[in-house]
Amino acid sequence: MNLGLDKSREKVLLRGYPGGNLEKIKKCGLDYVKLCKPEIIVLQIGSNDLCNSTNSVQDVARGIIEVAIKLGFCLEVKKIVICQILHRLSPQKRIRYKVDIKWFNKRCDELNSFLSHYFRENRMDNVSFWKDSGFWSERSKQLAFCNDGVHLNINTGYPKYNNGIRAAVKVAMPKTKPGQSRKGKNKDQRESPSPLSPEVEEALIARITESVIQSMNRNQPVEEIP
Repeated sequence: MNLGLDKSREKVLLRGYPGGNLEKIKKCGLDYVKLCKPEIIVLQIGSNDLCNSTNSVQDVARGIIEVAIKLGFCLEVKKIVICQILHRLSPQKRIRYKVDIKWFNKRCDELNSFLSHYFRENRMDNVSFWKDSGFWSERSKQLAFCNDGVHLNINTGYPKYNNGIRAAVKVAMPKTKPGQSRKGKNKDQRESPSPLSPEVEEALIARITESVIQSMNRNQPVEEIP
């Protein structure tokens, strides 16, 4: 999968962790980023964490922001795109992990609204929040999802999702003048970032936590999802 981009100039890597949550991404995904040294990362994370009732929306928001900041500040990724978490549907078959759909979708809306506002308010130049279209009306969800109500189907859901990801990547790509090459240093030439000391990383996480708590305590209104 190369998202229809020029294979001679851009290489797209797809990495997923079935059933994974934010903790697994921090343990495994960040090591993968260190290995590959991508310039742009598009993240679809947080859905499984929202299913866990022991996690508050605030907890999940803090975890997502922490991952984004680690990618940008610690691993020097030039652009990080955080995608909206998608709604779920009532399953049409028996599934292993079932959640109350109204409860989940309400938390999903709260989290998406908060992240959209947070990244806009804090003006993080290398982090953006991407709003997918075509997955929010009941009709579009029925067409896009498998009968488990969680995963996108091959015929409609994934093609639509891939188009959205391609658009997000195109927006994140550096703009070049006519005749100018986008190629810079290759991944072998790019310097490996120096890891943060445990003290600095702990202080960074504490600042993120405080920032999220302060923002949520302002009771920002939930935006309607387009």
